[in-house]
Amino acid sequence: MRFLRVTTPTCLDIREIVTLGMTTKANTDKIGHKGSGLKFTLAYLHRLGGCLQARSADYHLRSETCTARIRDVDHQMIRLRSQGTDQVWEAHITTQAGADTWIEPWFILREMLQNAIDEGGQFGVVEEETLPETQGTILQIPLPAELEQAWAQKERWMQPRYPHVIGHGHSDSKGLYYHGFLIYSAGSKWKYSYDVTSFLKRSQLSEDRQLRNGDLQAVFYQIAVEAGFNAMAPEIYEDAFDLEQKEDVHLLYEGVYHHILSDRKAWGGPDGFDLKRMEEVFHQKFGGNAAFHTHTLAENDPTVYYARLAGFMPAKVPYRTGGILSGYSDIKPLEACLPTLQQRLRKVKNTDFTKREKLKLAMKLVRKVQPAGIKVEVVQKIHQEDKIECLALADPANQRIQVLEELLERDVPEIAKALIEEYAHLQTGGGDMSLVLQRGLIAIIYDLLTRRRKVSVEHLQTA
Repeated sequence: MRFLRVTTPTCLDIREIVTLGMTTKANTDKIGHKGSGLKFTLAYLHRLGGCLQARSADYHLRSETCTARIRDVDHQMIRLRSQGTDQVWEAHITTQAGADTWIEPWFILREMLQNAIDEGGQFGVVEEETLPETQGTILQIPLPAELEQAWAQKERWMQPRYPHVIGHGHSDSKGLYYHGFLIYSAGSKWKYSYDVTSFLKRSQLSEDRQLRNGDLQAVFYQIAVEAGFNAMAPEIYEDAFDLEQKEDVHLLYEGVYHHILSDRKAWGGPDGFDLKRMEEVFHQKFGGNAAFHTHTLAENDPTVYYARLAGFMPAKVPYRTGGILSGYSDIKPLEACLPTLQQRLRKVKNTDFTKREKLKLAMKLVRKVQPAGIKVEVVQKIHQEDKIECLALADPANQRIQVLEELLERDVPEIAKALIEEYAHLQTGGGDMSLVLQRGLIAIIYDLLTRRRKVSVEHLQTA
């Protein structure tokens, strides 16, 4: 049997072991502060068939259990027995203390090591059970199979402090670490592990020193502020463009999106986040003439067609990364590579008789509102998959209305209404649903209503 031995220069008061809620570490930088860890460790040890040995200049004791029958139920009570006298200290806890939450054997080892760190001591595995004399305190526990396995996997639940918050951690088990100890296990779902000691409050941890029922997104908002992106570059920025992002990378860039502003594109000093570094990685990965998009594109997508025609290469990025780039970067989104609507249309040379007659009739119906010198031209999409929502559009620069051939498949009133709207756009210069356009349409209606009246209403006023 091997033993885990913790040696500290300070003297542990026996009452700190046997009194629930007592702690001398509150309001300090020490890890423990709830006054329950050593008690629950003691109970868990006995559930595994072990015990605690403790020695200082004032005592030398070992924990043991005894049966107490209370209201016809047997309970295994824990007490501390002196090794040199008959003195006994009742711990006033049973072996079931903390049994609902302290369910991982490594919790025991963590508590022992945390105690060594808090008290400026040392720890190690020994073969010798007998405790030597000391002027400080020695705590020792046996290592049954469960604890031997947990000790062999120590790097999973104990990591060195990460100077830049982000670290690669254990090869196949990642998570959040507080003072170097695991408080949230993500297993293989994450790419990195994170040291949250600098900003996480101890009160956010549960009794078993874990982050339970916490707002993980809020934690990553804080990580995004504190993390050393540039210290982890270029890898951490390359992750932003990984279409199969791990969960933590997605949360990390959600945090970046949460904090970035038009006048705040870098933070955290030389090692912090910098949008320029992210843009550099984008161009290194996709090329100088890449334009990003976030959705899957068909090969015949007109956006791809026009982008390539303009010399841009489509580059798919994750949704949130696309949000960061579109809002705060000069890198072109793919849709920005589209030419104007007029450049995506071409004149139809031959229109069939029925369509041509419908257009003539519609133009005749609305001739009274047609601006002088404006011509109407039938056009079609250059790329048939192009998503052009309108069926007619005004082209003031060329003094014309372009009517898509699709509109002429509808009935004459629909064609006429479309012409009226585009005539109004030309006359007012107002956009769709704009107040300028509304006023222009009202003016047209008013003019039509009063044009043939024998009495002039130009100067009429209401009483």
